[in-house]
Amino acid sequence: MKGKEILEAITTVMAVVIMVVVSALIIGTILASTVFSSLTIINVTAVSEAFGDFVTGLIAFLAIIGTIVGIVWLVFYVKALFDKKTGLQGISA
Repeated sequence: MKGKEILEAITTVMAVVIMVVVSALIIGTILASTVFSSLTIINVTAVSEAFGDFVTGLIAFLAIIGTIVGIVWLVFYVKALFDKKTGLQGISA
C-alpha cells in the first residue's frame, strides 16, 4: 500500500467520524437535546478503544513486515559471503 493510498484511507475515516459527530448533533437538535448530551449518542470510550486497537494492530503488522524484510536481507547478505566468486574477500570491496 502506497503512502497516497494510506492518506486517502485516513481521510475517508476522518470524514466518516466527522459525519457521525455532525449527525449526532443534528439528531440531538431534533430531539431538543443540548449539544453535549447529543454527543453522548457516540460511545467515545468504545471509539477510543477501537482506535487504540487499530493503532496497536498497525504497529504490530509493520513490525512483522519489518522482521520479514530484515530476515530476507540477512539471508541474501550471508549468501553473498559464501559465494564462490567473491567469497569473504568481497566484503572489503
